[in-house]
Amino acid sequence: MGTRDSDPGLQFRLHRGRAVAGIIVIISLCTLLPVSGWFALLLVPPVAWTSWVLRAGTDVDADGLRVRALFASRWLPWSRIESVRSESPDRVVAALTTGGQVPLTAVTAADLPRLAQLAPGASPV
Repeated sequence: MGTRDSDPGLQFRLHRGRAVAGIIVIISLCTLLPVSGWFALLLVPPVAWTSWVLRAGTDVDADGLRVRALFASRWLPWSRIESVRSESPDRVVAALTTGGQVPLTAVTAADLPRLAQLAPGASPV
């Protein structure tokens, strides 16, 4: 899967400050646990949110993109990507040669020039 050891490329991640909100909610909900163990179920959404914020993102190198989610990641070589375009200031997608598209987590329209530097023959749209 390419030259990851020699060229780490770019990493786009969600702002870590978002995880602070999840951690505050987790700590707050832990105060309810002595009342009943059933309150532990309320911890699932903030733990999932915090985990997603810390893991999700897009890695870019000269070989392609890796889009990371909470439980999985998807590798897209540049040969399968037709274009990378901005649909809004906060949403960037990779249009695939098969006709589909993949949202690039944590990549914004302002990041397109940096991303285009690693894309072979690409220019941001």
